[in-house]
Amino acid sequence: MFIHPYLISDFFYCKNRCYIQKNKLATSKHLNLSIGKLYDEDLKKIKFRDFELDEIDIQNKTIYEYKKSCSNKKGSKFQLLYYLYLTRNIYINFKGCLKCIEDNSKEYVFINKKNLEELLTIINLIKNLNFFDISLINNKKCDKCGLYDYCHS
Repeated sequence: MFIHPYLISDFFYCKNRCYIQKNKLATSKHLNLSIGKLYDEDLKKIKFRDFELDEIDIQNKTIYEYKKSCSNKKGSKFQLLYYLYLTRNIYINFKGCLKCIEDNSKEYVFINKKNLEELLTIINLIKNLNFFDISLINNKKCDKCGLYDYCHS
């Protein structure tokens, strides 16, 4: 079973969001997501199998991931690590660069033994995520989530 890279980020944001997206139970229509999609239209996305990379710099051996904000920094970093993992046979020894638009920051990530083990564990957890956890509703993140209406209906 292929785990789409955005599910990695969703997993860190909210396990319910990850479950909903994984099972294609709802679509996101939130303004923040719309702004992000508008920004995505300006990028020269690189199609790779079942997903797209925001940017690749072959000369500097870097895969870039752009985020409107870095409110889910750990999730974004692991999404980028997953890109590095999925493309490792083609883009050998590449690093990742997470760029946040709001604060104009950037952070480099590299695959190492520790974060690879954590990434593989997360992928397994997502594959086995088979229920909606009602106890996660009304978390402070809910008000900003594009799936608010789904969870609160």
